[in-house]
This record gives sequence, C-alpha cells and structure tokens, in this order.
Amino acid sequence: MGFFKIFGSKEQSYTHERELLNNFGIAESTIDKLISRNDGSLELMLGNMFRKSGDMTKSAEYYQKGAGFKNLNSCYNLGLCYLRGEGVSQDSQKAIDNFIPPAEAGSVDAMFCIGHTYLFGVGITKNYEKGVMWLQKAADNGDSQSQEMLANSAFLMIQKNS
Repeated sequence: MGFFKIFGSKEQSYTHERELLNNFGIAESTIDKLISRNDGSLELMLGNMFRKSGDMTKSAEYYQKGAGFKNLNSCYNLGLCYLRGEGVSQDSQKAIDNFIPPAEAGSVDAMFCIGHTYLFGVGITKNYEKGVMWLQKAADNGDSQSQEMLANSAFLMIQKNS
C-alpha cells in the first residue's frame, strides 16, 4: 500500500504531512527524503513525535499507518500501544500480532514482549510454552532480561512441582 493510498491525493498528502512535520521543526530536505522512501519512515517519525508531545491517539494512528508499510519499528511501537492501552483500547492479542513481524526479523525487544505477555497472561490466557519459546529466542540472541526471566520462571516451576 503506497503513501498516497493512505493519505489521499499527492497534493493533500504533501500539504498535510509537511505542515505537521514543519510544526515539529523538521527540515524540508528531511521531509522530502522520508516521503520518497515510501517505507513507513514518515509515519514512524510522526508517531514518535506525537508520542513525545503526549498525543497517544495520534501516535497510535501514525504507527498503524507505518505498520501498513510493514515498517518494523512502527509495528513494535503499535504493539506497545496495544499492550499498554495507549491511544487505543488495550488488546494483548493485537499487541502480539504487531510484535511478531519485528520479532521474526530479530528484535529481542519484541521477542521479550511476546514472551512476557504469554508467560504472565497479560490480557490473554497464560501460555507457558509460548512464553518460554519467545523468551528463549530473545535469550539466545543475548537479551539478559529474557535470560533472567527464564531462570526465574524455571526456578518457580521447580518449586511448584516440589
């Protein structure tokens, strides 16, 4: 899905997005580069800027648009919005659905979020096996937080079975 399919006509999209980015103090040359990339970078930047300004509804809206381009950072950030209920209704399954693309591309942060959500049943039914699987993937990629969580959950399982 191209930039103009999301935002409308070429003139409307340039005008609206340029105005938003100019209001945030972004240089015209940077705006031109983001628009020409057509990969969700523009939407990610706007999502981040609205997050920093405190407008989580607009932030989630732009992350959603960036995720439509399969922009992995937008997917991850949208997952966080759904997990926390920031700018959207809290929905752990939608969070996981958005975390999966970056996790499959190697993001240990996304792997950790999926694992943690399943392991503790954050807004969904607990699934120990899926939780451990995703935490193990993150741990295998060097994520110390996942390694610690796996060690703690193994210890708890040993205690529970004793």
